[in-house]
Amino acid sequence: MCLPHRSQIKEGARLPGHILAQMTREGITFVTRAKDNLACEVAEVIMRSVAVHDRVVWIGNVRAGTDQQVRLVEVLYRGRMSRGLMGTCIRH
Repeated sequence: MCLPHRSQIKEGARLPGHILAQMTREGITFVTRAKDNLACEVAEVIMRSVAVHDRVVWIGNVRAGTDQQVRLVEVLYRGRMSRGLMGTCIRH
């Protein structure tokens, strides 16, 4: 599969799960916002405080071959939790 060139990916664009899985397989690091309805399974809790939740989670679909471990970081900012995913499972 041919991945889109970084100049073709617009800020705020939503990439399908199979594209994120392909990027991870190729060792490409990505950071993106996590949707509120993200379905995931926690593999490891790295840090949990009132303002920060940092976890390694499984996302994707096993049958479709898009399952992968990523980091899900939630940060309390201005009274609201903001969520982000980091691909290639960047570890501390």
